[in-house]
Amino acid sequence: MGKDGKPEFRPFEIDQHVLVSEFVAETFTIKVAQPISRADSSERFPVVYAVDSDHFFGGLSNLAAMMQGYGETPRFVLVGIGYQNSGAASVLRMRDLFSRRMQAVLGSYISQVAESEFVTGLDDVKRVTQATDAGHFLRFVRDELMPWVQKHYPVKPDDNTFWGYSAGGTFGLFTLFNAPRMFNRYVLGSPGVSYKGENFGTELVDQFQKSGQTLNARVFLSVGELEDHHPAAANFDLVGGYVQLTKLLRNSEIPGLHLTTRVFPGETHATAWTSSFTHGLKSVLGPAEKVPFWPDSLR
Repeated sequence: MGKDGKPEFRPFEIDQHVLVSEFVAETFTIKVAQPISRADSSERFPVVYAVDSDHFFGGLSNLAAMMQGYGETPRFVLVGIGYQNSGAASVLRMRDLFSRRMQAVLGSYISQVAESEFVTGLDDVKRVTQATDAGHFLRFVRDELMPWVQKHYPVKPDDNTFWGYSAGGTFGLFTLFNAPRMFNRYVLGSPGVSYKGENFGTELVDQFQKSGQTLNARVFLSVGELEDHHPAAANFDLVGGYVQLTKLLRNSEIPGLHLTTRVFPGETHATAWTSSFTHGLKSVLGPAEKVPFWPDSLR
């Protein structure tokens, strides 16, 4: 409590909003987790943007609260990007997180997912998946979502981190090499960079090198040791693709790329996302200098 008997801090809290995009024919559900903060609204925080909110936000928000509470990272605002039609998220994500070339190569796989029990509420698969791609979704995040967050929440407009897992990690790479100044930091867990011999990740790196551009980003790139051991992931060669990509990135010596890589022992594609989030944010954000809401005995 403050000297006047009023609470000095607001608790960790989560809001939910709906945003309609002009760049993607979609209504997005946006979840925002605000950290414990001073009640006088005097603080501003970095933002961590996370895709695949329908699948991960519950776990991510709990991890964020614990990490911030223990000072393992500075406090940050967590923004989760999901869909109003959450039952179709498994297909919509492949429209928004993959480039047009990737959509074409993975066409049969996307159709199989759309026809599976994982997806509901999707009447016309082609109308949805062939309408837009990662480039349109990038514009939604950069030109619509980020300005909206900056207007409605106490954030630092130039302090942004991206987290993505699997296809989300693929989109993170796409963004890193197509909009280099969009985020300061990238946490990319188990990105899908290969499929049946097609190597999308190395193509992105090669194209970026030819452009002559530079980066200014801290990147944490990870994979689980056992991710290729499940039949559902076999065609994606997640571990092999990760090894090939990290070797290329290290050899490329792209100016301004600060790369950290990690293989998590014993983790599969179903489990490595938690390690990606916790270890990745600790790596790119570092620890908190102090935790102002701790009791005096802990400071």
